[in-house]
Amino acid sequence: MADGAVALHAHGVSPDAVTALLVDADRSFVQFAREELNQTSGQPVCLLHASTLEQADAILRETPVAVVLLERHLPDGDSLEWIRNNRTTLQAGILLLSGEGREPSSFGSLGQDLLVKSHLDGDHLADAIRQAAERERTRQELLQNREQFQSLIEHARDLITVVDEAGVVVYQSPATGALLGTAPQAHHGSSFVEIVHPEDAARARLLLEQVFTDDLTPIDEFRLPHADGSMRTFEVVASRMTLGTGERRAVLNGRDITERRSAEDVLRVREAQLRQAQKMEAVGRLAGGIAHDFSNVLTVISGACERLQDDITQGSAKAGQVDVILRHCARATALTRQLLAFSRQQTIAPRIVDLGELVGRASELIAQLIGSNIAVDVDLDPDMRPVEVDPVQMEQVLMNLAINARDAMPDGGTLRVVVRNVTVTSAMAALRPPMMPGDYVRMDVSDTGHGMSPEVQARVFEPFFTTKDPSRGTGLGLATVYGIITQSRGHVWIDSAPGRGTRFEVYLPASQSTPDRDHAAHAGDAATTQAATILVTEDDPDLRSLLIDTLEAKGYTVVEAGGPSEALGVVARHEGAIDLLLTDLIMPGGSGRELARRMSSTQPRLKVLYMSGYGEPSPERGALLEPGDPFLAKPFTRQQLLQSINSLLR
Repeated sequence: MADGAVALHAHGVSPDAVTALLVDADRSFVQFAREELNQTSGQPVCLLHASTLEQADAILRETPVAVVLLERHLPDGDSLEWIRNNRTTLQAGILLLSGEGREPSSFGSLGQDLLVKSHLDGDHLADAIRQAAERERTRQELLQNREQFQSLIEHARDLITVVDEAGVVVYQSPATGALLGTAPQAHHGSSFVEIVHPEDAARARLLLEQVFTDDLTPIDEFRLPHADGSMRTFEVVASRMTLGTGERRAVLNGRDITERRSAEDVLRVREAQLRQAQKMEAVGRLAGGIAHDFSNVLTVISGACERLQDDITQGSAKAGQVDVILRHCARATALTRQLLAFSRQQTIAPRIVDLGELVGRASELIAQLIGSNIAVDVDLDPDMRPVEVDPVQMEQVLMNLAINARDAMPDGGTLRVVVRNVTVTSAMAALRPPMMPGDYVRMDVSDTGHGMSPEVQARVFEPFFTTKDPSRGTGLGLATVYGIITQSRGHVWIDSAPGRGTRFEVYLPASQSTPDRDHAAHAGDAATTQAATILVTEDDPDLRSLLIDTLEAKGYTVVEAGGPSEALGVVARHEGAIDLLLTDLIMPGGSGRELARRMSSTQPRLKVLYMSGYGEPSPERGALLEPGDPFLAKPFTRQQLLQSINSLLR
């Protein structure tokens, strides 16, 4: 080992001293350098010595050195070659020593200071060593900072893009592979404006203009192409930097927010759907309330007209006027039924059915309904899951959708009905609240008509909303579809665009039961009357009076009550049995169903016929009908009333 290294370990060294290694075979110069350095003021210099490059390597492996002074000509190698081989790993400044004033230009190419021995004194040598040590310290800090920065860039999860003043990409971080599925060099030489989605190009151009000319740090969102063909959305923050050459660059830090934006879009859709559902619910409640009150009025009007018919000579002018009133009552009754269907308050008679069979049976009627210029294409799954619906109402849904399609294709086209078993996953259900995951039967009814704008789609299920001429529709057809499907615990969606036709998607929950096959209905004969006592419980006095007159005219014994409490009092005072209770389902002070339950304890053979201007009331009102409960929906005709009563009393 060189004597300089031994001296360093043998004697204490000032903690702020600069440690330098002199590599030179000329011992007289080594002695000169030590004597001169010991006499200088300022920061001390601790000088180590090695005569050869081999000795220098040994010292550098064991001892931290701030500066290496290399004689140009050494016994065991070329100093310049040694510098080239060790500069990247050597953490020390380098000073070259020469005994001559002229040296090859390759000295300068290594970027090192050249000291001429004959021109050196102690202060000059000490200053050169101290400056070389400071330069090396600064260089090491820069290298460390650069390595840290490079490590941050290479491990950053964001996409970092550097562009020049022309907007051309000169660098992209390694995250390009994970975020865009391409190599970091894939976009080098391309314009950033041309890389982004064409619809975002103008904003990309503006962002670069702002960062280079307005000294801003703009933020914007851009869509960039992924290797799989999709588009990824990035939030980009742009900043400017200036290189040592004076050239300017823009650093674009892009964070992938595709999933976040997708989630926000889904949330916006769900909020819009919720607002629409709330609006439809509010409109439905209003429609149901109007229909209920109107039902009582229509029942009284039609009943009074039927009584007038009994007293008017058929064929007379007055008889014709009564017929006109009854026809309009029937028309108003149909509108009331549609309002009730929309408000989901219509009475339903659900059965377990095969929707495919139902559609198949109705397809011939649909073809006749929509005309010969429209082709009907029916595609049914051969192994359908059963559903629980009112078959009559489902036929009404089909007819209304077919009529809507017919009106959208005045010049002809194709109506396609497809029925399939489907399973709705949690992901699918999340996109269409309030749908729940599970097994469904899906019925698609689509046309090749003119389609609908988003504004029309937003209102298409509202009652009385129509784009047709008032003489061609009431605006209740699709509202009825919505009500029936919703009341059947199903869902209906619309997919349409101008010029692209329209598709209605109806989802009905699948049932585990077996479809019913035999449901023949037997109506009573209105002309047949049996001796019976009937308790009429109705809170509307006009309607109650009409019912009493109608029943007494047919020979029934009638007692009356204006509500449940009064009815119980009537029963307590009445001598003999009451054969039938004709009661409104919902009344002030209680429900008809509760009244029937309490009467049954003393009238075990009691028959009950419920009537209501609503359909099935809500569970929270405590008056839901049980399956098979006899029910008469207001408004009803005299014949319907008498048929229902006779059927029960048989």
